[in-house]
Amino acid sequence: MKKTTLRTMISEQHKMNKKASGHLWPIYIHKTNKIINWKRAIHLETAELIESYPWKHWKNVDAPIDTLNVAIETSDIWHFVLSLFIADYITNLDIINKKSTEEEVDKLIEKTSKKMAKQLKKHIKYGKKSAFFENYSTEDIDETLFPFELFALNTNPVNDDSSVDEIVEMFFDITHNVLDLNIESIYFGKMVLNNFRNDNGYEAGTYIKTWHLNDDRKVEDNVVMFELIQEDLTKEELYQMLEEVYRNLK
Repeated sequence: MKKTTLRTMISEQHKMNKKASGHLWPIYIHKTNKIINWKRAIHLETAELIESYPWKHWKNVDAPIDTLNVAIETSDIWHFVLSLFIADYITNLDIINKKSTEEEVDKLIEKTSKKMAKQLKKHIKYGKKSAFFENYSTEDIDETLFPFELFALNTNPVNDDSSVDEIVEMFFDITHNVLDLNIESIYFGKMVLNNFRNDNGYEAGTYIKTWHLNDDRKVEDNVVMFELIQEDLTKEELYQMLEEVYRNLK
């Protein structure tokens, strides 16, 4: 992944997190003064990813893997991993605090984004090359889930042994060597969808997440987004297409 792409991701993630949680999110403070726990978010999203696999012995063990949901949850996890990386980097600089203005935080993110992207690229490259999980995609469900369960263990909030850098590296080892997913495409698609949700009443609870489409399918908005990104649309075009579909829901 190019450093310019990573800088764009950092900038977009900051904009989105600021919109949803307030400008002090990089020091783990929500606009309601609650503490933000990115590791817990990663931990629980990983559990949701595991639910995409037919591991439950009391249910249909021969059910197919929900590959679409795997991609969706992986995208959500990356949003949180990236947020954790940014917050860890900014907090360690010890420049901003509770009294810092939105402008001061914005300038710091912009000023440090190049260095953050360089460090992030290094960890991504290391994670992909380490290939610790390269041979764990097998027919055995326990072995298949091992990388995700180890990742969940390392992102458990009570686990102080794993560093943020290790979490980034492990994530890209899994996405590259186990899942073979294009995080870049999925990330920007989900970013557009998240912005679309926020613009259409997600926080207020008025947004409709399950869409009844004209072909009589009832699907989550994630499914529509994933279908649309296959058409290689720009971010603006994707937003417009989501808007058109949403406007014409049954």
